[in-house]
Amino acid sequence: MKWSTLLFPVLALVTLVGAADWKPAVSRKEFSTGHDLTYFDDSSVVLIIEDNNLYISEDNAKNWKKVDLKNSAGQEVNFTSVHTVDYAKELGFALSTSRTQFYTRDRGKTWTPFEVDHSASQFSLGHVEVNYANHDYVLFSFMDCAANEQFVFECKKTWFFSNDGLKTPPKKVDYDGLDHCIFAKSNKAFTAGPDEKILCSKVDGVHSGIEKKGGLLTTNDFFKTVSSPSVEFDRMNLVSIRVVQSFIIATVSVDKYTPDAEIMLFISKDGETFRRAYFEDQLKSWMFRILPSTPQSLYIAIQSQRQPKNAALDADLYKSDSSGLFFDKIHENVLTNGLGLSDITMVQEVEGVILLLSHENADEENAPPLAKSKISIDDGKTWHYLRTIDDDDCGGDSECSLNLMWTTIRNTNGNFATGPTPGILVGIGNIGKHLTSDLNDLNTYISRDNGVTWKKVVEGSAVFTFADLGNIIVAIRIDVSHLFDSRLDPSTLPNTFLYSLDQGNSWQEADFGDHILPLDVFTSLDGSTQHVLVTGEDSSLSKIFLYAIDFTGAFERTCSEDDFEDWYARMLPDSDSPVCVLGHTEKFRRRKQNADCFVNHPYEDLKVIEEPCKCTIDDTECTFGFIKGENDVCEPVLEVLAANQCANQKGAIKITTRQMIPGDTCDPKGGYKIEKDDFSFDCEKDLQNMTAPVKVTHIPLGERIAEYFYLTYDSDGLPDETLFVLTENKVLYISFDGGSSFGKFLSGQHIVTGVYSNPYKADHVYILTDADALFFSPDRGVSVYERTLPVRGHDFEKLSLTFNKHNASEFIVRAERSCGNLFSSNCVVETYHTQNYGESFERLVANANTCNYAGSLFNDKEYAVNETLIVCDQFTDDRQALRLISSTDYFQKESKTLFDRIIGFAQTGKFMVVARLDDDNSLTAFVSADGKTFAEAMFPKDIMVTRQTAYTILDVNSDQIFLHVTTHSASRHEFGALLKSNYNGTQYVQSLSHVNRNGFAFVDFESVQSLEGIATVNVVANYDDVVRNGDEKTLKTMITYNDGAEWDYLVPPPVDSDGKKYKCSGKKECTLNLHSFTERNDPARDTYSSASAVGLLFGVGNVGTALLPYSSPETATFFSNDAGATWKEVKKGNYMWEFGDQGTILVLVKQGLTNTVSYSLDEGETWQDYEFAESPRNVWDIATVPSDTARKFILLAKDDRGRDEIYSLNFAALQKRQCELTVNDQNELTDFSDYEYWSPKHPHQSDNCLFGHEARYPRRKASQSDCFVGAAPLNKLYKKTKNCKCTRHDFECDYNFVLAADGTCQLIKGLKPADPTEYCQLDENQVEYWEPTGYRKIPMSTCEQGLELDKWISHPCPGKKEQYKDKYGAGLHGAGLFWVIFAPIAAFVGAAIFVYDRGIRRNGGFSRFGEIRLDEDEELHLIEETPVDRAVNKVVRGGFVFVSAVVALQHRLSSFLKNGVFSRFRRGGLDNYEHFASFNDRIIDDEDESLFDVNANDDDAREIDDFLDEEQ
Repeated sequence: MKWSTLLFPVLALVTLVGAADWKPAVSRKEFSTGHDLTYFDDSSVVLIIEDNNLYISEDNAKNWKKVDLKNSAGQEVNFTSVHTVDYAKELGFALSTSRTQFYTRDRGKTWTPFEVDHSASQFSLGHVEVNYANHDYVLFSFMDCAANEQFVFECKKTWFFSNDGLKTPPKKVDYDGLDHCIFAKSNKAFTAGPDEKILCSKVDGVHSGIEKKGGLLTTNDFFKTVSSPSVEFDRMNLVSIRVVQSFIIATVSVDKYTPDAEIMLFISKDGETFRRAYFEDQLKSWMFRILPSTPQSLYIAIQSQRQPKNAALDADLYKSDSSGLFFDKIHENVLTNGLGLSDITMVQEVEGVILLLSHENADEENAPPLAKSKISIDDGKTWHYLRTIDDDDCGGDSECSLNLMWTTIRNTNGNFATGPTPGILVGIGNIGKHLTSDLNDLNTYISRDNGVTWKKVVEGSAVFTFADLGNIIVAIRIDVSHLFDSRLDPSTLPNTFLYSLDQGNSWQEADFGDHILPLDVFTSLDGSTQHVLVTGEDSSLSKIFLYAIDFTGAFERTCSEDDFEDWYARMLPDSDSPVCVLGHTEKFRRRKQNADCFVNHPYEDLKVIEEPCKCTIDDTECTFGFIKGENDVCEPVLEVLAANQCANQKGAIKITTRQMIPGDTCDPKGGYKIEKDDFSFDCEKDLQNMTAPVKVTHIPLGERIAEYFYLTYDSDGLPDETLFVLTENKVLYISFDGGSSFGKFLSGQHIVTGVYSNPYKADHVYILTDADALFFSPDRGVSVYERTLPVRGHDFEKLSLTFNKHNASEFIVRAERSCGNLFSSNCVVETYHTQNYGESFERLVANANTCNYAGSLFNDKEYAVNETLIVCDQFTDDRQALRLISSTDYFQKESKTLFDRIIGFAQTGKFMVVARLDDDNSLTAFVSADGKTFAEAMFPKDIMVTRQTAYTILDVNSDQIFLHVTTHSASRHEFGALLKSNYNGTQYVQSLSHVNRNGFAFVDFESVQSLEGIATVNVVANYDDVVRNGDEKTLKTMITYNDGAEWDYLVPPPVDSDGKKYKCSGKKECTLNLHSFTERNDPARDTYSSASAVGLLFGVGNVGTALLPYSSPETATFFSNDAGATWKEVKKGNYMWEFGDQGTILVLVKQGLTNTVSYSLDEGETWQDYEFAESPRNVWDIATVPSDTARKFILLAKDDRGRDEIYSLNFAALQKRQCELTVNDQNELTDFSDYEYWSPKHPHQSDNCLFGHEARYPRRKASQSDCFVGAAPLNKLYKKTKNCKCTRHDFECDYNFVLAADGTCQLIKGLKPADPTEYCQLDENQVEYWEPTGYRKIPMSTCEQGLELDKWISHPCPGKKEQYKDKYGAGLHGAGLFWVIFAPIAAFVGAAIFVYDRGIRRNGGFSRFGEIRLDEDEELHLIEETPVDRAVNKVVRGGFVFVSAVVALQHRLSSFLKNGVFSRFRRGGLDNYEHFASFNDRIIDDEDESLFDVNANDDDAREIDDFLDEEQ
């Protein structure tokens, strides 16, 4: 037995009842680290480990001697554990860290060494399992741990077996990944199958963070042959395997990648066939506990979803039939503690007696939990309150009864039980209406009728045990008031113990001789001796004392037959006959209470005398496939009947619904008779009534929903299903199962105004109320702690919390009132901060508007960020603006003003953007990456930003900042320019103009989640008419695949969902246009895409020249599985959508009146409809967990009275297995049966390059619709496979350049490029800078070589001429320079003129070739009159093959050109850059209108040839 801190929460003083001259003998042994104290059953031999040495006592721990054991080399070994075997009473094992282990077959008189070939180390720990049927069959496991080079412990478990009683050394099991192994025959009750059957849980391995998968392995011949039983859970995750009585229980996780997955229990009675146990609701691993059970039934406590105050949780108690598969709820609302352990006790030695704490007011909304003890003596059929026989004022009813907190002791095998006595129990509790919450009010009580009636025997609390089959009781008093003092006062600890020799009727006191903190009080396993052992620590907690208490001299004689009486168990005080359980009553021969003798039958187990009863219906159970329903009627489980009764049979069959309980011993004469063939089942007709593929749960709230949200991933980064719903009446509901069931948070006793989760500590939740109460939950709402806010909620209109990424205990509270106009004098804002999870608060800074922890805003991996820095925008004295201030000491002493006048600041990605208000009422943006240093953001000079100009920082999948600056602000006609920053957020270029926004400054911009640099926008196509005439905006949708460098219209599908072609035509006139951010009910949640469903998008819109209203008959719902490159229409009309199971489940529901959802399991290839309600409901939203990994969804609808209701849809039954994810150590798929790789690509490129590299994402194959993904970490398998050569798509326009209609970047008229020497100032190691070309490389691109559109003419950085010369050398001069440069150019020009004249000009010019580029389906017919024409046209048809050769030549010369050759021939400096045009490798239809306001002077531009193409 291992010792721990105090085991029992029963603590207090006691009053003595009596005393006697005789005292038991007490001997003491002092230990420093003693552990594993254990008895050999039916003996006086005790073992203990002290300082890694083994000690033995043969006289009940009075005297000890060291066992001198050495390994084969004659060296002493370090023992880690000792093991005795209850059912092999002379067998024991002493396991060590070495390879040498020891066993005894004579209770420690002799020890035999044996060698185990494991990786022995000082951190090795062994375990042993002995077969119940054959004690020569033994299993050993050794966990060997060692520190690696990073000082991280790595452990490996190895299994061994012996099938000859250790006559030969144990043999190693040659199977890797075995986690736990057990013999099927591990106890007396399990008798099925061969003695040799072993069951093991296995681990298939861990690869680069991919979680392990567990499975079941069995063997009947000690691993010569192994098999994996063909069971339903074969491809699930086996969490544990255990043998309980006659049942083998396999706990299986449906999703092998998350510990919070749904749990199923599979039961076997023979170790071969496993079947799933059936419960009303789904199970989670933390929700259930298997209780002490019988060979006929399993008892399980299942925690419910309710959430009363004080973190009190409810559990329901279930009892199974003899198969262990079908359960009957025998008591609900059992109160449990904060750990979820139910207070349910099965009385030892007496069948069918159960004690529990009932949550009496579980259904009351505004009351703390009240607990009362109840007892059942008929195996849970009926329940009664506990009576007392010494308090006439307490009637043992609902108004007054005995309520017990604890009734168990811990025996020497480590199990908690009531004790091996004939109905004698001790409990700690109080008399009253309910169990007290004050431990000082607890007293000690005793029962002599298996818990039906009780009597107080000790004033206060005590820890206790029994000896001599309950005739000796030992109790030790503890004063609870000092137990938890930081330093224990010895005078407050007990130095005496109480004992009773008459079954608790009278008590005496004896001394320990020391003040101790009791740890354990116990006796032999069967409780038949007169010896008691007590372990305790001294007040310094540095010494362990073991006391051996000997009661053998208390009586001089052994009891005779006259000293015994017959005692019937399970008898109520008002009844004359005992209750029958399993067909019999139970009788014990026990010593009379006042007999002055001992039983003196040492090592004989308590004997039970069974007397049969006449059979009743209680001696029967439902047959397989039926479950007990109301009025004890056996109701069919259709899916079980169909699978088992109809497998080989058709038509109607008759079934008997009841059978006798196996092991029931009732007398059938004159008793209950089972009716035969009382149920008819039609295997064809009734199968139509099978369980629907989608499980629907309807939850009418009866009020309107104000807000709802799911918590995100848990602290381990795994999906979670916790859902909060806040109603307009300020009642908060919580669901832990994704909306299948709800409970009122805090029992609805507080008016809740808001709920916040810490985004950096996902498990932490804070609940705000209208008073000053703040509730904190560290575990996602499971437990709750009340705090006091510095403000009262009803005094303010809005309370909000801001959290510190680096310290979960810190957050800022912001309280706001009358701030409709932020700069109004009526606006009041107060800010406070806490450093201890809200236990206390301090005022942060006066007149602050918002405050943030700088360390939470910035990327501290790239920049040095002060974790204590806080930045706030504070109202100026005139309240016409804000100032930006910062502090590193919570503004106690130090405060720094960063900007005097701003209108606000915002955070995006890794940057903070501050809008400074200048004297001319214009705004200047500043950017910071650390909260300390700010750089001015340089907008294009033609973009003016004033205080009246709205600009919105957009949320993007990019390392750059995207800003929308309003250029037209007329109400209901707003639009603006989309600006994009460079790598450090300081220089901005116009990415797109006329981008739509609404009056709230929301912008029709959305990134495709999980895919870098892909985004969509809606632009105002008729912007001229909107500005000039005030016309309504006409919107079109565009998409970018290179982070805003280029934009294209969405390509429409070829046909609609009916297979018909669309009416429109033309590249620009016929496009797909989608409703976007500004038109959504919930813009943040209702997104096109999902982070976990990579590349999958939904949208509602139409195909045509422009976006039509939602109400248009042309409106339809569209879907894309390739990140928007191609689309298909899936439904006519306006549908809401959700992604489930990382995109393997797609669900659509029509907004408005409907009772049907549509779902697809194959990426939208096929769709099925399902009716979730009998009549249409007014659906207004569909939702699932933010990670989109669940297979549950909720529909939010309104009933006929406008009240909200929730429909929970569970699609789990549609997919029976989890997809097989197999990867190697490089995180690469090795099995492509269920998964495949998908790569995003630019639709205008033939390869899979995007941002200069090819990337691949794992996705479940659409064809594998029978499996689900679950929480499989597919994101860890994303990989960049290679970098590509640079092309035009890897470049964007540089500062003060803008994308023109022909696809080139042109300098905005009147503006100049940025000074390139600034790059030298930013990097002191920079040797050179390049003259601006109008292009800059997209920072996200990783391309290599290829086109270098951002580099043309190189110059040395100031002061770096020598390093520059060292890098490039002196270069060429004179005639050599002429021939190197101008000879190739002359050849190129001559060839180009010839090809242009004969092959391009007379075939229609460049414009015709532009048409061909836009419509490659058209056939190209060229003029061919001579062989020369045919040769020239081959060059033209070949896609400018000639040009490719010239490009290759250009790259051979590039290093020379980059050395600054052209600088020798330039007359001007930076002033001439206006005349320097840009590269172009893309020809656009000449008739296309420009989307940009560009007034570049093309006549002055020096063009590089327009047919410069991409180098592949």
